Formats: sequence, structure tokens, C-alpha cells
Amino acid sequence: MTLVLGTTFTSVAEAYDFYNLYSWEKGFSIRYDKSRLHVQRTKCMQEIVCGCS
Repeated sequence: MTLVLGTTFTSVAEAYDFYNLYSWEKGFSIRYDKSRLHVQRTKCMQEIVCGCS
């Protein structure tokens, strides 16, 4: 699996699945972190971060 700068995903779940598999292959984990909502209360940003301990 190769990371490419500028890769886009159609959903947060698709991005999470991609990076979860990548992190598993490289020997670390990921987790959801902060998120932000629009004024209309819809999610506009979700951070996925390294879950290293």
C-alpha cells in the first residue's frame, strides 16, 4: 500500500479504512480525534490521528 500526497476520499469511512489498513501494515494504529460542525450542525471536518501509546 502506497500513500500519495493529495489523495481524496468520498467519505470519512473510506479514509479511515484506508489509513487503518496502512497503519496496521506499518505497525501502529489510528483513531478518530477532533471534529467540527457547520452552523447547520453537519460534520465538515474529522481528524484521524496516530493512536500510538
